[in-house]
Amino acid sequence: ALTMSVFSVGLIFAKILAGVIYDKCGLRTAVNMCLIADIVSKLLIVIVTVTATGKVLAVAQSALKAVAMPIETVMVYENQNGKRKKYARYWLREKA
Repeated sequence: ALTMSVFSVGLIFAKILAGVIYDKCGLRTAVNMCLIADIVSKLLIVIVTVTATGKVLAVAQSALKAVAMPIETVMVYENQNGKRKKYARYWLREKA
């Protein structure tokens, strides 16, 4: 239950953080942040054991997995009427 709570609360803040990083640093930086968090979370799950340290690693893994999730709804720019507008696109597909 603790890992799911950490994941849910972390996802809220991760979505906001990914949006801020995307606005300030660009798409490439936001995508790299999410991908690195995903790789580290997968490495952590490999070393989780049934000990106190393993439980802490499981909670850390769920927090990092929450940081990796916003990659699925990354914002992309769309040029419309000469103005740059942001739209959320699923799986980085742009509107045709």
